[in-house]
Amino acid sequence: MDRKTVRWLAQQATRSLSGFDRGSITLPTLVADLESYVDALQNVADHDWVDELRSFVNQLEFANAVAIEGRHTKRSSRDGGTLAEALIGLRLMLEEY
Repeated sequence: MDRKTVRWLAQQATRSLSGFDRGSITLPTLVADLESYVDALQNVADHDWVDELRSFVNQLEFANAVAIEGRHTKRSSRDGGTLAEALIGLRLMLEEY
């Protein structure tokens, strides 16, 4: 495992999360950014940790797909919960590095 690369990728992912929090990037951009970081981490980090990160990114992707499809005119509490839980989970995992 290349700790320096893992740390850098985790920092980039954290920056994307912060950008989403500030409203400077959209959910589709956040999902795309995180997917690329997780893909890169797959080659240099612990596979179990990366798989768990990927599960949170998949939750964000689901929330994004629901928004794109327009199935809900307002975000339901379930979708909002999924989004919030995924964001919290990602932050906690990324802070480990």
